[in-house]
Amino acid sequence: MPRPQPADATTGIALASASLPADDESPAVPVLLARVDLLRHRLRVHYAPHAPQTLSAWHASLGAALVVNGGFFTPEWRSTALVVSDGTPSESSYVGFGGMLAVDARGDVTVRALAETPYDASEPLEQAVQSFPMLVLPGGRIADLRSDALVARRTAVALDRAGQLWFIITPLTGTTLMRFATWLASGDLAIDVALNLDGGSSTGMLAGPVDEPSGMPAFIRLPTVISVAPRDGPTP
Repeated sequence: MPRPQPADATTGIALASASLPADDESPAVPVLLARVDLLRHRLRVHYAPHAPQTLSAWHASLGAALVVNGGFFTPEWRSTALVVSDGTPSESSYVGFGGMLAVDARGDVTVRALAETPYDASEPLEQAVQSFPMLVLPGGRIADLRSDALVARRTAVALDRAGQLWFIITPLTGTTLMRFATWLASGDLAIDVALNLDGGSSTGMLAGPVDEPSGMPAFIRLPTVISVAPRDGPTP
């Protein structure tokens, strides 16, 4: 069960710690989680390929309650897939693979598998990030990731069966996608669907006041981040 820290009195965001249990082949892996109450909070996607920043700089400039790294990008800082920021789309959608975190014109938040529900350019999306692979398919089904044995730091976004949004990172120690997905689907979080975001040196999540944030910054600059802010507060 995740061990929550006290929620910030202003933002209502609290980080929690947990761990992937050790097994015969791997030690325990620390995990950092943030649960987002979508009734109280709103999401925005920020994309700046011409001005990538450290996660700490993003956090400071946005003043958001929470910032998390986004999807994959090229050496030229361009996203490898579709990004929608405040209704403006950039780059091209993945086709037949990967997934998407999206906020539509009504403010509804979804995480979906693009192989099952492809992106339609006519969709009225306000915010979106695409990435790959899916970790947990809709309905809590673990994706088949056995062919990927790479151990790396991970970032994921997920929706649980109660409709709460989670951002989850392994801040210090790496793990395989399969082990990460299995833990997400079989743990105490009741995860219904989960998408892998960029990991490795890009993994990072910061919450709380800018002058004393909690979490773990990414090791490199990022062109895309996801921010969370209270619905009744200023827009970051």
